[in-house]
Amino acid sequence: MAPMKRVALGALLLAGSISAAAAQWMPWPPSPESPMSVDLPPVAAGYKHGDGGVLVVACDTRRKRMWIGLHEPRARWQPGAPIDVTTRTDTGASTGPLQGVVTDSSYLRSEQQPALVVRTMDQAKGSFAVTAGGYERIYLMENFRKMVDPVLAACGEHF
Repeated sequence: MAPMKRVALGALLLAGSISAAAAQWMPWPPSPESPMSVDLPPVAAGYKHGDGGVLVVACDTRRKRMWIGLHEPRARWQPGAPIDVTTRTDTGASTGPLQGVVTDSSYLRSEQQPALVVRTMDQAKGSFAVTAGGYERIYLMENFRKMVDPVLAACGEHF
């Protein structure tokens, strides 16, 4: 991935901040002041953990292409390396492993079947887990459908 795209992806994933107590799904970036490159999708929803870990579901409306981005601050992955990504819900549904590509040492992006992954996430009752490169995070469902539905719609998809 080109250096500017890596920087732009990083800016999208790090945009805004919320406390761990208030972690929930929201439009991304969470504030209009957050930097966002013109290369990046204008329609996105994200979830940010208190330590900076982020999951973003985004649609590039120009190309009608969805992708899922992860920032794992504990990771030190090799840029360009493939990383297996698995999603599991609290109801037993799962996808993966699907492949993501490391864009920077703690960032990855997956364009492999993102609509299927989002629909699997939506099967959760209270939470789902995403495992990537030896790291796992739990994401709560509160506001998930409300925030992610416009992203799906922007790419011609639906729940």
